[in-house]
Amino acid sequence: MAYLFATEVLEPPEPSVNFILNAIPRTYGMMKHAIRFSKMHSYLPHSLTDNIYPYYFRANLEPDNNDVTVAAYITPNRLDDLVRLADIWQGPISATLHLPLKSKKHDDEFIKDILDIIKNLYEKNQNISMYVDIHLIMGPYSTTNTTLHPVQTNIHMNTARFFARTEFIFFLDLDTWPMPGLRSRILKHTDLLLNNDVLILPAFIFANNDAKNNYEFPKRKKDVKKLVQSRLLGLKNKGWELNNGPTCLKKWIKSNELYKVENYELHYTPNFVIRKNGRMPW
Repeated sequence: MAYLFATEVLEPPEPSVNFILNAIPRTYGMMKHAIRFSKMHSYLPHSLTDNIYPYYFRANLEPDNNDVTVAAYITPNRLDDLVRLADIWQGPISATLHLPLKSKKHDDEFIKDILDIIKNLYEKNQNISMYVDIHLIMGPYSTTNTTLHPVQTNIHMNTARFFARTEFIFFLDLDTWPMPGLRSRILKHTDLLLNNDVLILPAFIFANNDAKNNYEFPKRKKDVKKLVQSRLLGLKNKGWELNNGPTCLKKWIKSNELYKVENYELHYTPNFVIRKNGRMPW
């Protein structure tokens, strides 16, 4: 089992806006071959792992090492979600962008167009330019469907984690939004994180999750309880029915303090925070 190593410091290259992909310095080339593939899944094809470009876009603000970075996965058709996340989080974000190569050349017009859109986003949006690092992956995603965007996998989240520039990492699921103030709440529990504990962040979803419904998100726990009791809101555990799963809704409702997740299960995939250089395996 491989664990995150903390003995080798990698200096990120300057951000490139030229869109000439083969001209970007390959930071991971400084790593030994065995280390690189032990960290980024040795079973993946070279065509994917050899086309990782860290910090293709780099945030202007140097984060404090003791801050919390959101590890996220983004797609070209959901850049508005990245803007929304940066506006809410107001802190460091390490995002992986996976672009499929439609040709074997590194001057693919499809990729140039997308990167040009993102460049424009960095120029116009202050929170994006201040807080967001984007790590570019190019490579195969489907041999049968050339219009399909890659879906979030471990390689995407591990890449975002690996190149995050803070000690604490918040793994945020797609389509989940942190409430304002969550970052400061997490930072109150760094003692647990430094002890290699994992903080689980319960996620709630509206039972009738229709885009036509203009819901107002509750800001206090008592408001969440009322909505849960009215069956308008439910605790989401992926793979379980609403209000079921290891996070345990009953404990969450009764507790005013942190509590242990006792019924851990192999398929449990919550939103969670860990110490980057701790004991959490890839």
